[in-house]
Formats: sequence, structure tokens, C-alpha cells
Amino acid sequence: MEKQATKQLAIESRRTISVPAQPDSPRRISSATLLQGQRHVVIEHVGREYRLHLTAKGKLILTG
Repeated sequence: MEKQATKQLAIESRRTISVPAQPDSPRRISSATLLQGQRHVVIEHVGREYRLHLTAKGKLILTG
């Protein structure tokens, strides 16, 4: 069996998970993994904070 390459992904809870390394396609992360039961998560990018919010109707909103 061939071993699949993986990358380590650090998420907000300080927990690290392995995800497949697929250089030719975008990485897929479920909203449930990102939110971990919460209604919002703060994403840090290039020194700025963005908020990913789950609405009452189940939609996602990203604000900066």
C-alpha cells in the first residue's frame, strides 16, 4: 500500500490534524471542522482578523 503525503494543519483549538497534500487541487476543509460546534471562528491572515460566521439559516458569512 502506498503511503499518501499529508500536511499538518493547525486549527483554532491548537489541535493539529493531518490533511492530504494535493498540490494540484484546493484543500477541502468542512465547515464543521472549522467551526467545531461554534457559531463563528476568527481567521488570522497577513496580520488581519476575519470572522467566519454561521447564520441561523445555515449560511456562511466571512467579514474582515
